[in-house]
Amino acid sequence: MFGANFEQRPEKGDARRELYRRTLNVLKRSPGVESASVLAMRPLNEGGIDQDSVAVEARERQDKRLFKNIVGEGYFATAGTKVLAGREFVESDRSNTAHVCVLNDAAANYFFGGPKAVGNHVRSLERGEKQPICEVVGVVANANYNSVRQTVPPTIYYSFEQSPSDFDLSFITRSGTTASAVAGYQEALRTVAPDTPLLPAITMERQLEDSVGQERLLASVSVFFGAIALVLTCMGLYGLEMQRVTARTPEIGLRMALGARRWDMLWSVMREAGVFLAVGVPVGLALSIGSARFVEGLLFEVSVRSSEIYVASGAAVVIAAIGAALLPAKRATGVDPMVALRHE
Repeated sequence: MFGANFEQRPEKGDARRELYRRTLNVLKRSPGVESASVLAMRPLNEGGIDQDSVAVEARERQDKRLFKNIVGEGYFATAGTKVLAGREFVESDRSNTAHVCVLNDAAANYFFGGPKAVGNHVRSLERGEKQPICEVVGVVANANYNSVRQTVPPTIYYSFEQSPSDFDLSFITRSGTTASAVAGYQEALRTVAPDTPLLPAITMERQLEDSVGQERLLASVSVFFGAIALVLTCMGLYGLEMQRVTARTPEIGLRMALGARRWDMLWSVMREAGVFLAVGVPVGLALSIGSARFVEGLLFEVSVRSSEIYVASGAAVVIAAIGAALLPAKRATGVDPMVALRHE
């Protein structure tokens, strides 16, 4: 995505719209650029425009606050947003044609119960709208323009060709590489508006990373302290097992002197450690499940009730405990029986 610093240019009104149109046409023809369009509100940009709307065909008036975005033709294909019903904006959607709009799945379900929204009409309740009623020509998949931490709001899209020309728009491209998109945009600015400064490109990956930066930092800190806690747990288990096995060293030596095999004594020590695991792991998992709701708000697309998380956590503790118990057990069973008997 590219910001367009056209605010200081002399073109206003329809001339500004034509400036966007010409820049977009050059950008679409650039080598390596598969498709391009314009939009007013960038995805995951922590901001936006709202409007109160109502379905014209509804039997009962049901007002709804909708998130509003203005996009160009081919925007949904460029952004990778799936069209669920109808169509997206096309070149023939101009200011002298019927006013059209596109709803996301959330808005279509609220007003019309789903894809059957196509062909119906939505009225804007905002003051000063020159064309308050638009025909729904398409329904698209939900896309988040505020934050990944929030539920996708019901959204209405308008064509930039039929919208007021005072909106500042950005360009969005789909290309094989970021370099080809940057080169195409540079060429478009040199051709159409050579005195316009070039703003840095923003990829969707970068936009997503920036939007979850706080969560990434928290996750890194949590992993760090979790690793420290696991190391301390292993040290504690090792010390506990070492103390317990050391106390049994004379017993182990006596049994081995009387004919017990080393493997049998090793299994005896590990079996006792298994008793601690059989009690401790279920108790720990139960406490984890009970306290998981306190961190649920910090997670994105991860459920605190996911069984994989608890299986992995339990497995990590079991492996660490077995390792901590195995070392002193092998050391104890490796002692010469006569040395153990003299110790006794």
